[in-house]
Amino acid sequence: MTENKPDCYQCKWRRPLAGSAHSSCAHPNYAPAANDSLAQAMAIFASVGRTAPQQADCKLNVKGNPRGIRMGWFNWPWSFDPTWLISCDGFDPRVRGGKEGEQ
Repeated sequence: MTENKPDCYQCKWRRPLAGSAHSSCAHPNYAPAANDSLAQAMAIFASVGRTAPQQADCKLNVKGNPRGIRMGWFNWPWSFDPTWLISCDGFDPRVRGGKEGEQ
């Protein structure tokens, strides 16, 4: 099966997540959700199976694999493993030679 999905590790909006191998997304379309402390806490709980999976809607056509979502591995945009990403219209390549978190 050929995968034609964006590589989050090459996207300028990807941010590392402190204390985790997961990523977070800093795309400006999702800024209101990013600043929601309760949603961030719920995403942490969801990643360890304590609450229902968390997903933000920011009109970027982000889709995650249902198994990754169900297991708590894809709580986009707060805490997700890019392996489970199916689609994202917000991909914007990092400048060549740029470091993660640089625009």
